[in-house]
Amino acid sequence: MVHGGDATLDPDDWPAFRGLAHRMLDDLLDSFERVRTGPAWQAMPDAIRQALHTPLPREGLGVEEVYRRFTELVLPFTNGNRHPRFFGWV
Repeated sequence: MVHGGDATLDPDDWPAFRGLAHRMLDDLLDSFERVRTGPAWQAMPDAIRQALHTPLPREGLGVEEVYRRFTELVLPFTNGNRHPRFFGWV
């Protein structure tokens, strides 16, 4: 974002950014709370793996879209190292 000729990483809309940040924290805390109820590890479906191997965007997507992709493509497959029944990779 550019304000007055100065580049900045500050959000254009602080209240919206704050709301998203609170949602992110709630989502991550929810995933930690539920970690014991899920599998210690699960295979990543081919469709998700393919989505992660697409070329990176040439322009920014916005924080909402990036977070949406994270919750869809990454977060569901993070149980391994943080799951209480996980003992290590062999």
